[in-house]
Amino acid sequence: MIPAFHQPLRGFLPFMRPLNSLFSKPKPKQIDPDHFTRSRHFSEACAFLEPKTPEPLQVRNHPSRSTNPLNPFSYHIAPNTSQPQWPTPQAPPVTQVWPRHKLMSYNAENFVRTSHGKMVKSRSSIQALADVILQENPDIIALQEVGNHKLLSEFNQKHLGNQYPHIVCPPSANPSDLQVAILSKPHIKLIDQKSHLSTMSQGAHYAHKRDLLEATFQTDNGFRFTVYNAHCKSMVGGEGRTAPVRMQEVRNLSGILKHKLTHEPDAPVLIAGDFNLIHNTPHGQPILDTLLHLDDPTHAPQLAEVMLKDNKAEPTHNGNGYYPNQKLDYIFVSKTMIPQIKNAYVAGTFAKAPWRHASDHLPYVTEFEELPQPIPLQNNVIPFLIQEENRHSPLKQYMAIRKKRRRL
Repeated sequence: MIPAFHQPLRGFLPFMRPLNSLFSKPKPKQIDPDHFTRSRHFSEACAFLEPKTPEPLQVRNHPSRSTNPLNPFSYHIAPNTSQPQWPTPQAPPVTQVWPRHKLMSYNAENFVRTSHGKMVKSRSSIQALADVILQENPDIIALQEVGNHKLLSEFNQKHLGNQYPHIVCPPSANPSDLQVAILSKPHIKLIDQKSHLSTMSQGAHYAHKRDLLEATFQTDNGFRFTVYNAHCKSMVGGEGRTAPVRMQEVRNLSGILKHKLTHEPDAPVLIAGDFNLIHNTPHGQPILDTLLHLDDPTHAPQLAEVMLKDNKAEPTHNGNGYYPNQKLDYIFVSKTMIPQIKNAYVAGTFAKAPWRHASDHLPYVTEFEELPQPIPLQNNVIPFLIQEENRHSPLKQYMAIRKKRRRL
């Protein structure tokens, strides 16, 4: 019978019985002697518990490491007399990287002095012109509508930091004449220069005829190339009325280039300038074909036009609302220069400074690499379109980065 004081705990009495074991001596636990023997992990447990000296490690000797003979688990540093455990790392194959040079064709728009010695362009326009050149940082510049050598030398020293010491410009008695010029940096050394004014004037009957400059340069690695700078008759008076004059100038230019490539078939040649022709018009396309075939339509094209990706023709001339913006500036290359062209783009935009204040043209830029020898083309096929790697100028890349940062 349960005492009275245990009546309230009648229902919890079974749970109180285990508490009594806390106050009594525990009985020894019976362990089956065959428990570990029957276990499938018995052999692994014995192998783990048994101390064994591991095999010597083949590592490099280090003065701070030593072995303890009393510690069976200490490792032994043995000299690496066998073959290495890991294969010897080999250097990746070195690909030859050839120097890259940048050629920029730019119409400076009346960068001349008047007959009284005053500048036609304003000071802000001249500074904007210098900012465009310094931002693109080309190695060779083919300028159109510029003055004489004295004006370009002053411009180079005052605004360009004397980065272009080599200046090719024809002598002119009248400082107001619109000339062409070629400038290069010190590492692009000038080897030879020629003026083809007499040849370009044949059959082209108009006032203020433009010259064709030829300049041969050599880099520090011994790579030689020739740059031609041309400026054809403008379209003032109508494209149809002035097209015959440009056709005659292009034929004269083709004769000069044909003579050059006949004596030097593998000569790297670049032709840049303001040709004042629209390639997709009935008056402009025949002139362009004449230049590509060097006035010989029966043969394959001897020149290739450096074009933008997907055959895009971005405008390089601002019509100022009188007529649409058109592409009037071009760069052509000879057959051996085709594999060396790596990039081409139109720099800047007419809507923003400094291009808006510098000129009514935009710079046409191409990049080419040096090669030890000309690469022969298969089946003498000349691709008319030269693809580019990146058509964006440094400014466009910078503006794209700024847009991404604003989104973030």
